[in-house]
Amino acid sequence: MPKLRKLKILRTKATSFAPQELLALRHLHQLEKLTFSMADSAVLSGMVAPEFTDADFDLMVSGLSELKKFACEIAWEPRSFSVLTSLSNHCPKLERLRLDGGYDLQLLNNVRKVMFPRLEDLMLDDTEAQGIPVRLTPLQIGRLIDHHVPVLRDLRFMVDYDDHPVMRAWWDVAA
Repeated sequence: MPKLRKLKILRTKATSFAPQELLALRHLHQLEKLTFSMADSAVLSGMVAPEFTDADFDLMVSGLSELKKFACEIAWEPRSFSVLTSLSNHCPKLERLRLDGGYDLQLLNNVRKVMFPRLEDLMLDDTEAQGIPVRLTPLQIGRLIDHHVPVLRDLRFMVDYDDHPVMRAWWDVAA
């Protein structure tokens, strides 16, 4: 399977992944599209990786430099902004990204280089991790998103989908 370009893992029932199962994906160097998705949204427990860490995620995506489309509905805790940093460092060709989980997008303020120069479509669970104090306004975060994702055409959040303050601010900045 070293020449595999597309992989979609579609689950119809609750599923648990061991870290080694996900880490094996890093050997699929030609992979352009990777999707982990639930076929039935009624399955509340979804896909989980209880022993998976952000460091494991970094190792998993380290071999996926050709990745253009990535959707991940796998839950693991704790999950941090480092997931976005890992994707930025290892997957420079990303065009579409969908991630579950909350991410403290205020940390974009600490990153100097453009993170996703080719990303056109971004969907995140939410803009902030639980328990993180708010330091930046939605407008400031919208400007940071516009800087770090310069060709972004579609930004969506799964929480407060149409009325998310950061999404509205980004629309104003990007217009």
